[in-house]
Amino acid sequence: MAYDAMSVANFFLELADTDDEYRSVTHMKLQKLVYFAHGWHLGLFGTPLINERIQAWKYGPVVPSLYSEFQAYGSSPITGCVACVAPLDKADHTTREFLKLIWNSYKKFSALDLSSFTHQPGTPWSKTIEPYKDEPTFHHDMEISDALIKEYFSVEASKQK
Repeated sequence: MAYDAMSVANFFLELADTDDEYRSVTHMKLQKLVYFAHGWHLGLFGTPLINERIQAWKYGPVVPSLYSEFQAYGSSPITGCVACVAPLDKADHTTREFLKLIWNSYKKFSALDLSSFTHQPGTPWSKTIEPYKDEPTFHHDMEISDALIKEYFSVEASKQK
């Protein structure tokens, strides 16, 4: 079952709220957490985690709806969840445990660290922007295909075995 990106973002914000050491989550960090969760879900399970498309922006992969919702925070920590969004299904223990693993794997990294991970050569973001890298203006509407994300994270998952 694919979720609304806001529902996944809220779950990460709830996890952060109960984590004494890594409570602070910025807009950029939240974007990257949702992206990595979606990528690993595609790579490990073959299905999308979120039902929204991810775009290649200057600072990495972005879910536009999350950008619209949290942009007012800038680089400050996000202080609340999105109120009008359905939460993750409480019976979906697999997804909840999966997201906890993603949180525990990435929470110690800063937003800039996570952004730099997405900018490495060969990542879905870098492959998407490669044909446009020399253009004077950066396009914000380039979709990073789920097929490209799945391919990348499937390879990364096979390296972990």
